[in-house]
Amino acid sequence: MQGYRNNLTETNKVIDEEGWYNSGDVALVDEDGYVQVVDRFREIIKMADGRNAAPAELENTILEMEGVKEVCVIGTLDASTGFDSIYVFIVNKTDVSPPISEEDVVYYVVRNLNELKRPRKVVFMDALPRNDNEKVDRKLLRLRAKEMEKEK
Repeated sequence: MQGYRNNLTETNKVIDEEGWYNSGDVALVDEDGYVQVVDRFREIIKMADGRNAAPAELENTILEMEGVKEVCVIGTLDASTGFDSIYVFIVNKTDVSPPISEEDVVYYVVRNLNELKRPRKVVFMDALPRNDNEKVDRKLLRLRAKEMEKEK
């Protein structure tokens, strides 16, 4: 919280009128009162039907597929529709043959979630880019998705 100490302007941006700190995390609370952070608000994908999709939901579903080692889902604004397009970045397991295809992923998502969560593009990579903290570099993948969006 060092960035907020003695900085009333920044503090007021994240503390609401009831005194709650708005972290940008999306969390679920179970019936026992336990809290589980499931996503980041800024990562939420805005779908055409007005609902939202959490990248973590799509990632967890795709990770169920035999042959997927790692996955990252990014939503990027489609200027023609005003809604987000879903881009899936996948690292396949090397010991599974044949490797999964883009069609496999799209079919699996539509069958297990719904048509609105159909990925626009599935990109296979040797490795997902990482930041200094060894987390998947979503900013870099978002830039790549935006570049692909312009090319369409």
